[in-house]
Amino acid sequence: MFDLTHANALFVEGKYQDAARAYLDGARDGDADASYNYAYCLRYGFGVPRDLEKAKSFFAFAREADNGEALYTLAVMHIHGEGVKKNYRKAYEYMRASAEKECIEAQLYLGMLYTTGAIFDPDIVGITKIPTRAPEY
Repeated sequence: MFDLTHANALFVEGKYQDAARAYLDGARDGDADASYNYAYCLRYGFGVPRDLEKAKSFFAFAREADNGEALYTLAVMHIHGEGVKKNYRKAYEYMRASAEKECIEAQLYLGMLYTTGAIFDPDIVGITKIPTRAPEY
């Protein structure tokens, strides 16, 4: 039976190969968190050879996790073409799904895109209605 706490402890202790093996076992058992952590190991080469294409597959499996981190990582991989072909539309879809799962990084990223008009024309009228305060010195 997979024990996420034990696998994470192995990783923190620097026992990356053992942690990666444990994460892979958990991923094979259907654990989304284990899949995410194994994908992380693959993406950065912790305890296993770096393999972005394989990492993408494990992140894709982990996208069902509640926190949206796997979706955010998939978006970033599509933005930069890491293990996948650059695809900004797909990146946006993953980023949006991640933000809906309350991933703060995705929410901030989308907020910056909308505010700067990188996706759509910014809503200048709406932006000017955001309440602000004068700085206090």
